[in-house]
Amino acid sequence: MLPYRLLAVDLDGTLVRGDGTLAERTRSALQAAARCGIKIVVCTGRRFRTTLPILSQLELQVPVVVHGGQLIKDTRTYETLHHNYLPQEICLQSITFLKRHGVTPIVYVDLFAQGTDIYLDNDRDGHPYHLEYMEKNRTYCQFVGDVARTFCPQTIHVGALADRESLERVDGYLAHQFGESLRHLVISDAGRQGYYLEIMSPGSSKWHALSVLLQAEGIAPEQVISIGDEINDLEMIRHAGLGVAMGNAIPAVKAVADHVTLSNEEDGVAHVVEQFLLKEAKDDVPRTDRP
Repeated sequence: MLPYRLLAVDLDGTLVRGDGTLAERTRSALQAAARCGIKIVVCTGRRFRTTLPILSQLELQVPVVVHGGQLIKDTRTYETLHHNYLPQEICLQSITFLKRHGVTPIVYVDLFAQGTDIYLDNDRDGHPYHLEYMEKNRTYCQFVGDVARTFCPQTIHVGALADRESLERVDGYLAHQFGESLRHLVISDAGRQGYYLEIMSPGSSKWHALSVLLQAEGIAPEQVISIGDEINDLEMIRHAGLGVAMGNAIPAVKAVADHVTLSNEEDGVAHVVEQFLLKEAKDDVPRTDRP
């Protein structure tokens, strides 16, 4: 069996607890794994800007997969190392489709250096969950009147925040209207009661982005441990050498996992690192006889 060389770990519901904090045991375990030569890659649906505070706590300067696999960013230079932008034509079609079905679109752009993450029509319209999110992120929003009539450069994906029932209904309409010409899914919005609809380029996923990093590093999929809890983690858990579901993971993720660990409130990630990486590294240390 090839030794594990890379740990891919989701953020919300996995690496961090429900209150958004990082447990000291988890932080220490990841830092110990890094000292043993294990590459740590955070793979999250979050924006790069909201991922950086957690990375700073880890004190690890490594590439990070954000926006569910749409971007790979360098945490030292903030450079985009890989992207799978949404084509402008599909972006416009998605925006128009959402508006036609009574959903307020959120357009995410890769303009971190310019201080802009989000394009919106205005700061008045939308579901209460949408308005709460907008107010929290107002500093990084551009209000343009009508995103359907605005050129949105370097569009990462189009999203929407609302209740689960509404978004799952729209998600079904998207599948019927667009087929496989785009990727879309509904996930819970971490830390809130709402749900989130993501519309992305086809073929994009956390695993697809990870595969780019694996090829660059010469690491085989069998040498990867992936840990997650939500539907957007399913592919990287299924294809990794060891796919791990959190104790709080949704049933679909647990169904494809090789191993189920404890929940994010119980240091589930630390348990995996200690059991499969640190123990393995300790066992590999040559033993010497004492005089």
